Amino acid sequence: MKARRVIVATSLTILVVAACTVSLGRGAVSIAPSQVAAVFLRKMGVETSIAVTPLQESVLWTIRLPRVLMSLLVGSALAVAGVALQGIFRNPLAEPSLLGITSGAVVASMLAVVAGAAKRHAWAAPLAGFLGALAVSLVLYSFFRRAPRRDVATVVLTGVIINVFLGAVITLLPAIFRTAGLGETTFWTMGGFGGLTWPSVYVTAPAAVVASLLLWRLSPQLNVLSLGDSDAEYLGVDAHRLRLQAIVLTSLVTGASVAFAGVIAFVGLVVPHALRLLIGPDHRHLLPASALGGAFMVCVADLFARTLIAPSELPVGVLTTLVGGPLFFVLLRQAQAKGRWV
Repeated sequence: MKARRVIVATSLTILVVAACTVSLGRGAVSIAPSQVAAVFLRKMGVETSIAVTPLQESVLWTIRLPRVLMSLLVGSALAVAGVALQGIFRNPLAEPSLLGITSGAVVASMLAVVAGAAKRHAWAAPLAGFLGALAVSLVLYSFFRRAPRRDVATVVLTGVIINVFLGAVITLLPAIFRTAGLGETTFWTMGGFGGLTWPSVYVTAPAAVVASLLLWRLSPQLNVLSLGDSDAEYLGVDAHRLRLQAIVLTSLVTGASVAFAGVIAFVGLVVPHALRLLIGPDHRHLLPASALGGAFMVCVADLFARTLIAPSELPVGVLTTLVGGPLFFVLLRQAQAKGRWV
């Protein structure tokens, strides 16, 4: 299993680098991989003999690089959030978009835009997104604690209902408020990276990276929690405190991600489930592998979203949903075959 984990981690790293290189080069202005490397070297003070036009350098550095970095950050954050939620609720179907957590973040971010706070402060929308995601997560957790025998089906059903309700709110807000910057409903419900620039990266990166690292530090306790609350308590893990810590951190990564990119569904479901089959359920390895897998998935989805029907652009969430939707039914069938949700 150790050799397989090394192979998977190495493969994912190579895939992420390859996806970034292709994504940086594809578009209306074509940039070869050697030219991409030449621009990076020039930024580090190393001149090469490779010819790069000012237009290519400007497009790469000003438009494509921040977009690609945001796709990596958002994909990584959503996959990590999915692993953590599945761990604390002990349910492989738990996922930020399915449970309505991303919708809560989106509604709060939209309200920050409507109130004008997002225009005055770069952190306002992500902070509102964090609070919205946290509110939904705490509601879900309260239902989880009150459910008989901690029935995980209650969490999923509650999340689906919250998601539908908040989806209606997301549709309603742009129709009522014509605030500049609020955008179209399709962007918020299906996500995308068009128009994102360096300030979005500067705000999202610290929150997503720090919260993901803190979640990774909880990995040993999440492994113990998978044995059940009673066994976890017996082994010295405070299940209630651990869940609250994980909820705050998953809300932070989710809020920071969807405040700029909208809802990109099923990343937190597809990636952890596929990697769990390859490297097992140990959170110490599953969390970093999922971060790489989520980054790769969303980076590739964004590449196809902006090139499949160019010059028009598809919402990124459309492509991730086309993959994640069928997988959800596969998981559901597996759960039915086992006669339980876990």
